[in-house]
Amino acid sequence: MIVMTRLSAMAAAAVVAAGAALVLPVTAGRAARPALAQPHVLNPAVTTADISLFGVSCGTATSCLAVGQESTASNLGSDFAQAWNGRIWRVVTPPSPGSPAALNGVACTGKMSCIAVGGYASPAGPGRALAVAWDGRRWRVLRIPSPGDSELSGISCPQPDRCVAVGDFLTIGARHTLAEAWNGKTWRILPGPGTHSSDTVLRSVSCSTPNICLAVGQKRIDTAVPAKEVSLTETWNGTRWTVVPSPSPGTSANDLTGLSCPGHRTCVAAGWLLNGRSPFAQPLAMRWDGSKWRLLHPLSAGPVTALDGISCAHPAACMAIGAQLGKSGTNGLLAESWNGTRWRVLPTAARVPAEANLLAISCPRPGRCVAVGNYLGRTGTVRALAEEWNGGKWILINRTGA
Repeated sequence: MIVMTRLSAMAAAAVVAAGAALVLPVTAGRAARPALAQPHVLNPAVTTADISLFGVSCGTATSCLAVGQESTASNLGSDFAQAWNGRIWRVVTPPSPGSPAALNGVACTGKMSCIAVGGYASPAGPGRALAVAWDGRRWRVLRIPSPGDSELSGISCPQPDRCVAVGDFLTIGARHTLAEAWNGKTWRILPGPGTHSSDTVLRSVSCSTPNICLAVGQKRIDTAVPAKEVSLTETWNGTRWTVVPSPSPGTSANDLTGLSCPGHRTCVAAGWLLNGRSPFAQPLAMRWDGSKWRLLHPLSAGPVTALDGISCAHPAACMAIGAQLGKSGTNGLLAESWNGTRWRVLPTAARVPAEANLLAISCPRPGRCVAVGNYLGRTGTVRALAEEWNGGKWILINRTGA
């Protein structure tokens, strides 16, 4: 059963015996982002629960919705959300149809129009896709097809009543890509292309119009010895999905975990790669011009660096986030900006005592971004983390209200 979660999928990294270096493992289940740490929470006001934020979307510069998962000793996990009004975060508890459950991605087209997707465990056992809508006051569960053991990872809504969500589903011995479209009333499954692989997943999607979308993820090359996991990219033209060739740097594995398309023919994807037997992940980014991909070579901020999300308010204004292994041996936060010509590593605001990750980002306009993630608190509780980019520096925005 897939059930969730970037939290479980990005579990603690392994330690290499020779040199005690953190490994960024390719994860099982939904998310393959090599996590540098134990992911989790966002709200210091929550004292007994672990809370991780996996997705964020800002309909305006002062209106954002962040989603993820909350878990306690007695609850394996329920979906979680909190809204940002430019001053404070407010918990807006979504319906949780099963446990464990989590929301992995969200898309907002305005202050009062958001749809979030994820997955939950059904009473019958298999994981099921989950979609919920937020109108600024209340939540509504949306009925959505759920083939096999399924989960949705990302969503893009170019219009309030037109969305595309992506993820994966399991059948016996194989994992397949999953894409579904929302027309304002119903969801329907979009038939995917044949990838000739026993293991494929889509992690992120971005649509400039309802009929122009790009999705990224990972696939396994079964004919390689040993099998190799490489990036997967697909385009949607309103009628069918088509696999398009993408660069495959790294000799042992690579993955695309984040994507943003600020124009019809401009998209930037981010992720990570591994070389040979080295456990040290390096950042990966590439740009789509409407016909082909080109590597962008983001900066490595340390011996281990992984990008998890990216948002572009303009083709020459992108911000990517993730985590890095610091000199102290613990995970640190990472933010890099792209101006269309070069990358620049930016100091983040948080100075947390232990492991930390930025997992998602949304930039509603150039010079304005909100990134969310989590860190491991001193008491062992996972706490939520939120930062805002104001065009000059990152600032903490962990303030919460009733």
